[in-house]
Amino acid sequence: MRIKSTIFNSHLKKAGNVVNKLIYPRVCLQCEAQGEQGIDLCLRCYENLPWIKFACKKCALPLKSDHAKVCGYCSNRNNYFDHAIAPLQFEGFVREAIYAFKFNQKLNQGKLLAQLLIRHIETTQIETPDVIIPVPLHKKRLRKRGYNQALEIARIISKHLDCNLSYQSIYRNRER
Repeated sequence: MRIKSTIFNSHLKKAGNVVNKLIYPRVCLQCEAQGEQGIDLCLRCYENLPWIKFACKKCALPLKSDHAKVCGYCSNRNNYFDHAIAPLQFEGFVREAIYAFKFNQKLNQGKLLAQLLIRHIETTQIETPDVIIPVPLHKKRLRKRGYNQALEIARIISKHLDCNLSYQSIYRNRER
């Protein structure tokens, strides 16, 4: 009996998603045109995002070409992580979206940022991480903002990629 209810719930959820898309169609968060490709950006705005073409394989710092695989900073140091990814430059609409999400509680901007990161991971065929660890906020800052924006993005990504999320394995012991 449990299997039938699980299948029924799955079909009900899919039907709800279809109805939701009809009632609330995707809208571009930048120009308010119709969103496309399952995200809240139109194709024109998506293609005009400041994508990073070449990046350091360790820290994701933008590089001028793909001749060097690692930036000068990372070539002289051992990091405590395998690699980082940053598909977009911090400018224009991307900067506005991050600030709106981080400081003005525009959670739809965070969802869009997570979707863009997921697309980058899938299109570049980056190995799925074993665990995602979002950067924690200091308790004072968490109280002030009401949520940890890194955790909100990490939740969406870990759910989509079906990987572990560890948000209590590290903590911030001082306020920045």
